Amino acid sequence: MKKSINLYSMLLLLISTSVQALPIDWSGSLGFDQNIIKNARGTTDDCNPATAGSQCVTKDNKHARFQSLLLRLNPSIIVNDSVTIKGEVSTGEFRGGFLGDDSNNDDSYFGQSNSGTAINFNQIYAELYADTALFRVGKYAKHFGLGAVINSGTKSWDRFFSGYQGVEAEFKLGNFKLIPAISKLDSDAGLPNGKHDTNEQSVIAMYDNSNSNLKLGVFYAMREVETKSDLYDNESTSHEMTIIDVFVEKVWERLTLGLEVPMLSGEVGTSFSDKTVDQDYDARAFILEASYELNQFWTIGINGGSVSGSDNDEKKQGAMYLHPNYQIAEIMFKYNLEGFQNSAENAFRSNITNANFAKFYTRYQSDAWTWRMDIIMAKANEAAQKGDDFYDHSSQTYQAANDDQEDDLGMEFDLAFDYKWSPSVTVSGYIGYYKVGEFYAFTNDTSEEIEVSDITASGMKINIGF
Repeated sequence: MKKSINLYSMLLLLISTSVQALPIDWSGSLGFDQNIIKNARGTTDDCNPATAGSQCVTKDNKHARFQSLLLRLNPSIIVNDSVTIKGEVSTGEFRGGFLGDDSNNDDSYFGQSNSGTAINFNQIYAELYADTALFRVGKYAKHFGLGAVINSGTKSWDRFFSGYQGVEAEFKLGNFKLIPAISKLDSDAGLPNGKHDTNEQSVIAMYDNSNSNLKLGVFYAMREVETKSDLYDNESTSHEMTIIDVFVEKVWERLTLGLEVPMLSGEVGTSFSDKTVDQDYDARAFILEASYELNQFWTIGINGGSVSGSDNDEKKQGAMYLHPNYQIAEIMFKYNLEGFQNSAENAFRSNITNANFAKFYTRYQSDAWTWRMDIIMAKANEAAQKGDDFYDHSSQTYQAANDDQEDDLGMEFDLAFDYKWSPSVTVSGYIGYYKVGEFYAFTNDTSEEIEVSDITASGMKINIGF
C-alpha cells in the first residue's frame, strides 16, 4: 500500500508542477465490458486436470461471468522544443481489473466500499529531438509489423504490451528508417551488479514509401539472459535468444496484403521445459493478413497463420508463442480457460501456439456502424502419439503419451458490431460460438474419456477515448 501511495503522490506532484510551468496534454481511453461465457470448461464431464499432459480444465463453475475495466492514461509534457516527456498510467496487472475486486465491508450489510488499486507507471520516457535523430530514453513500448510478437498494445482493448527499458534512436533518411536500441529488460534490485540481468540489443530497419503504399521491415534482436533472472524462472544457467522478424505490407487501390514471419533461435536453458537438459531454441511463425474492399461499405478478408509447436525432442524447443494481444477470435485462443476455474492462472494470458489457423471475415461499415462476421478454423501442428513422448504446450512439460490425440482445435463463428455513439464513445457487442475440437478431449489416460462440448460467449463493451 505504501508503494501505491508513493506512486500516487509522484503523479500528483508531476501534474501540479507541470500545469504551473509546462504544457501538458492528456490522451487515453477508459473501457468497461460485460461477458458471459457458457460452458467455460469446454466440457461438462468430470475429469482429473492433474493427470500429466491432460487437456482437462479444473471444475469450479460451469459458466464464467465477469465484468472488467481497462484504463490507459497517456500524459505528454512539452518541456521545450527539443524535449517531451511521455508515459502511460494505469491500474492493475493488465491495465485494469475486474469489477467487484478490492471491495470490503463493515458491520452494515450494505456498507461496502472499495479499497482502490495502485497506480502503475507502465511507461515513462523522454523523447529528445535532434537534427540527426529522435532519441527515446526510459520505459516505453515497442511495436513491429502486424504485432504478432512485438506489440505496443495501443488498441482500445489491448491488455498487454511489449515493454522495454533503455534507450533507442530513430534515424530517418527519405523513406528509410533505422532504430537501434539498447534495453534492460530485467534486473535484480537487491543485487544491482548486473549478474542477474536480462539485456537486449536490437535494430529495426524499415522502408516505408507512402507513394507506393509499400512497407518492408526487419526487426533483429539479441537477448542475453544472465543467471537467476526472475524474468525467466530464475534459471541457474545463462542463455541467449535471437529474433529475426520480417514484415511486408502492400496496399493497392482496394487490396491490402500484410505478411509477418518471426523466427526465434538460440539457447533457452530449461525456461520452456520441466527437464534439467538445456535446450536449443528454433521456432517460427507465418502470419498473413489480407483484405479486399468490395465497395465503400463492404470488405472481405482472410487472416491465416502457421505457428510452430514443439515435438518430443527434449534437447530442442520449437514452440512459438505469439503475443497475447494478437488474437483472431472471440473465444478460440483468446482466454486461458483454466483462469476461470483456478485463481493461480490469469484468464487473459493466452497465446496462439502450435497451430495452423485460417479466419475468413466480412465487414460492413457505415458512418456510425461496423458489423463483422467471422469463421475461424484451426488445427494443431503437434499432437500426442501413443507410445511416444510429447510436449504439453500449456504446462510446458514433456510427458509419455498413453493414447493418441487428435489435431482438430475446432471451429468458431463470430458476429460483432461497433456503434460510434459519439466521436469519443464506442459501444461494441459480440456473440461467439466455438465448436471445441477433439484436441481438447485428450486426457492421456486410456481409462478416462471426456467429451468436449461447445462454448458460447456474448458480451458488451463501452470505450471512451480522449
